[in-house]
Amino acid sequence: MKAVRYHSHGGSDVLVYEDADRPVAGPGQVVVKVAGAAFNPADAGIRGGYLQQVFPVAFPHIPGYDLSGVITEVGQGVSGWSAGDAVVAFVPIGVDGAVGGYAVQLARQAGATVTATGDPRSAGRLRSYGADRIIDHTATPLLQAAAGQRFDVVLSLARRHNETDSTGGHPGEHQRRDPSARTGPPG
Repeated sequence: MKAVRYHSHGGSDVLVYEDADRPVAGPGQVVVKVAGAAFNPADAGIRGGYLQQVFPVAFPHIPGYDLSGVITEVGQGVSGWSAGDAVVAFVPIGVDGAVGGYAVQLARQAGATVTATGDPRSAGRLRSYGADRIIDHTATPLLQAAAGQRFDVVLSLARRHNETDSTGGHPGEHQRRDPSARTGPPG
């Protein structure tokens, strides 16, 4: 197969389009035929090597963790998933707000208008990183607060504890979805 990958950390100049081995599901893994993928600011931080402490990668590395598609292969020990299941997956990272802070800064540097979620304790820090608007997720459910707004990119980061999001699943985990369902506000 063909893939965009990189063999070392750096700017966009380290990205190469090349032949790559087709993935095989190992124990506890699934292979997904990707129907759609999204770039999020954390991808640039990972590629640049700024997130090695919280998100190390092995080279060569294919960037991009936010995707939707259909499972084509299920590895040994996987339960609850089958070939043919439609999935939506997003980057399962988030360490005490560090990744979110990097994402806000990278999006701001790219010229984006940034809406971030946080609690009252993190609002000042998020503003100092460049967030234009902060949604207090402790006061208003996120989907309610964002209703009717358009977003070009939605980045969802996992929490380090066992809270559940408004869909009942754990943020950042791969969740079974209706392929026609939207994962965020229209955009």
